[in-house]
Amino acid sequence: MTAKSFYHLMAYTVSKTINGRSYLYRVEGYRDPQTGKTRNRWTYLGRAATETRGAVLPAARPPRGSSRQRLIEATERLLERGDDVAVTPSAIATEAGVAHGTFYRHFRDRSEALEALVAHIRRTQGTTDDEFWVEVSDEHAARAALRAWIVAKLQVMRDRPEFIRGFYRLVASDPKIAAFRDERRAALLSRLRDYLALLNERGFSRLADPAATAHVLHALYDGIYRQHTFDKTPIDDAIVHAAADLVERTVFG
Repeated sequence: MTAKSFYHLMAYTVSKTINGRSYLYRVEGYRDPQTGKTRNRWTYLGRAATETRGAVLPAARPPRGSSRQRLIEATERLLERGDDVAVTPSAIATEAGVAHGTFYRHFRDRSEALEALVAHIRRTQGTTDDEFWVEVSDEHAARAALRAWIVAKLQVMRDRPEFIRGFYRLVASDPKIAAFRDERRAALLSRLRDYLALLNERGFSRLADPAATAHVLHALYDGIYRQHTFDKTPIDDAIVHAAADLVERTVFG
């Protein structure tokens, strides 16, 4: 029975260290169709040396993420550099290290790339609103949920100040990004209004106008964002705690 009549199972590369030196081998597994036994065939590939003819080999690169994720991360890096005019599909593709056509396989324009970046930040930083506005069983839990919500919102500014500044500059110059911001704002206000109305129904709060209160709360953190965007001053712990206290007093009295 020759090896060619065996069923091929897998092939992989292993490294063996002999007398302090590493050697590479290719191992191919086969199964004999008659006996069912498996066999391995080892093929010597060469020294696993870090140097060849005096030249140091480059270190192995870590696996690269998906092209879409690389484009999203590249968009953030460009925004953080402060040159909004340079945030173009071509520049994003170059920064991500992909072909320019790859950008358009994932996004129609830079506004879609920015939308994907905002969604990515919300997921990674845990600022998805529904994570905080859950069914609460008591007033204490409701207070804690709203405090956690405003703290998480402000934490984005603390962690990504240059991104926030770049985002606001693009809102002022790009109508599509401004429309995206307005759509997100409307969705947030609607969700917050409904949640405040629920707190009223449960007897945890006594708000005369949940919709108006939703606008007040949104204006609170948006104002902090804008002030520190223009002033380029950090949001310290005192500001975060004061904002959380104000939200709690506004809703619960």
